Amino acid sequence: MALYINARTDVYLRELVPEADRLAETCARATRYRQAGASGIFVPKALEPQAIAAIARAVDLPLNVLAWPGLPSANELAALGVRRLSAGSAISQAVASHTAAFATSFLRDGSREAPSEGALTHRDLNALFARR
Repeated sequence: MALYINARTDVYLRELVPEADRLAETCARATRYRQAGASGIFVPKALEPQAIAAIARAVDLPLNVLAWPGLPSANELAALGVRRLSAGSAISQAVASHTAAFATSFLRDGSREAPSEGALTHRDLNALFARR
């Protein structure tokens, strides 16, 4: 089994350089990562379609972006050259938020009022783990 190294650059996420320089800095870093043996490049918070397409063209690596408000749709991203779309920690953060709210209520007064709208049944939960 081959090792896949998805090199991450936080130029956009952490705003490491002025906005006008982010595309060039990201591409420069991605090129160095490719030369060092990276298998893919992960650019969280790259949102603008033109920048995403430019990164995909400039670097001969599969491009991975992070699901973020304002990001183009998955179909648009594919057309721009994105090969991977990551949820990041958003799913686990949402689960933790609901769990914390329920636990806080339960510990405060024993309330068992869990958010039930859209909740999965035990059967639905078990089906998630079934082999397909």
